Amino acid sequence: MSKNPIDELSGFCVVTGASSGIGLELAKFAAKDECDLLIAADCDFSPAEATLHECGTVSVERIEVDLGSARGHR
Repeated sequence: MSKNPIDELSGFCVVTGASSGIGLELAKFAAKDECDLLIAADCDFSPAEATLHECGTVSVERIEVDLGSARGHR
């Protein structure tokens, strides 16, 4: 356990795998703290983007990319 836990995020956050699962949950935490977000995933994440706006974020930029390969940008 960290001696200095993060109670609130601020500023700009980049979250990979943000279409579902852990990545989406991390993006929700940042959205609730009203962070500007850049979210990346290798599939369509329009539903996730809508969810993040509902959580409170003002700005969501998204990029569909497979970060596991050199040719991953779509």
